[in-house]
Amino acid sequence: MHQSRRFLLSVVAIVIVFCLLPGVSRSSPGVNEVLINDVDIGTPAGSYPLVSAHVSVLDEQGAQIPGLAAEEFVVQERGATMPMDVTEEKVGVIVLILIDTSGTMDYQGTPGNDRFADAQRAASELVRSLSPDTDWSALYTFNRDVTLAKGLTWDHGSVDNVIWNTIEVPQRGEGRMWTALWNGVFQAVDYLASPPVDDSQLAARFAYMRKAIVVFSDGKNDLQGGHTPDDVLAELESRDPNGTISIYTVGVGSESVYGRGQEAANFTDLERLADLTQGDFFHLFGANQEEASTQTQQLGGVLGKFTSRSSQYRLTYSSRAPDGPAELTVSVGTVSSRQEISL
Repeated sequence: MHQSRRFLLSVVAIVIVFCLLPGVSRSSPGVNEVLINDVDIGTPAGSYPLVSAHVSVLDEQGAQIPGLAAEEFVVQERGATMPMDVTEEKVGVIVLILIDTSGTMDYQGTPGNDRFADAQRAASELVRSLSPDTDWSALYTFNRDVTLAKGLTWDHGSVDNVIWNTIEVPQRGEGRMWTALWNGVFQAVDYLASPPVDDSQLAARFAYMRKAIVVFSDGKNDLQGGHTPDDVLAELESRDPNGTISIYTVGVGSESVYGRGQEAANFTDLERLADLTQGDFFHLFGANQEEASTQTQQLGGVLGKFTSRSSQYRLTYSSRAPDGPAELTVSVGTVSSRQEISL
């Protein structure tokens, strides 16, 4: 793991520990990570000392593990084990798609398509997989400039329509050959840092909903004077202290040159971005239609593991501690997550 990301995780105080203490059982089958997404204290107003922790329990592939029983969880506050209630809730996920529209995106992609068409198809399939009842989506584009093409909405069909019919097709020309990758990601993080739309149901669960920024691009950042990788990490650290935002990067096009007037894709910064943020990089390309179809299905599987996180566990208990700071620990078997709270 990159050193900067280690620092970020230590700041938000979410850690995974493997306890080998006597009397502690082995980890529940398949549990790889426990995430405390948010903690409500005295919510709704007047309910203190009730404390609710919103928790994701992930397997080795990063998918949510459903159907865990209450006895598989242990909640500790200041080291004391607390009696608690566990409910599994469908809270939804938020997906923000970020598509590169710089001029090189009209170069050769998979057979019969340019790179932009490959990004359109994959982004469309992702949006159409989301639930209109619980999930939200939004769309940004970037070349030299960063543009909000469709604001956050539960109407995923409207986002899909913009993907296919409204986004300006990449053209090679003044201002369109630049790839402002870091500016685009920075603005996406800023957009997801607080509820960008006035919706009471979204606002009520926004803090603990898992969020993904999915970037489709063929090139590294080549805009000088804009935001940097360090700016993106600082923005994540400042605006998303509980680590609810994941970043996935998808490289389109070939890293080899095919024919005159073409330019090889360069995924250096996409891979770097995924590494810095503990996300995933995926190369969407195939030398023939069969390979391209397989790659698209595999990408759908990777992103499907994220959308499985629309379900979370709510762990509710009555605090017995006096006012002040306290360490909250949630364990499933031997895998734990800790977070500092203020009572």
